[in-house]
Amino acid sequence: MAESILLRMIAEQNLGDHYVVESAGTGSWHVGEMPNPRTIKIAEKYGCTEFSPARQVADSDFDRFDLILAADRGHLLELKRWPNYKPEPVRLMMSFAPELGIEEVPDPYYGELDGFERIYTMLEAACKNLLQQTAPPAP
Repeated sequence: MAESILLRMIAEQNLGDHYVVESAGTGSWHVGEMPNPRTIKIAEKYGCTEFSPARQVADSDFDRFDLILAADRGHLLELKRWPNYKPEPVRLMMSFAPELGIEEVPDPYYGELDGFERIYTMLEAACKNLLQQTAPPAP
């Protein structure tokens, strides 16, 4: 969901030339699948229309990206075990929204639709702050 939120915000701010956003999982079990239908439903409710099929983190990601965001500490641990792991670009997603007092993105998968709505609200705040902190200087 964060990928879709970021892509919407980047488009709204005409920052497409400054960011590359990709979502990847630490496991391979959903590779090639589209996001959960509840994720898509909530994201579309807020104008997010870009969704990518799942892919697994690649060794090259640690060199390709300036920032790699983990949803929770479990994902962070998995990333630390990656053969090409570099700590510099890796952070918890919610570190961009300290005002919420939430360190990890909870997994809404086994809950109801309102859980996905809560996740959207959390991620939107983190994405907004992330863009404010990383946006290129105005011309």
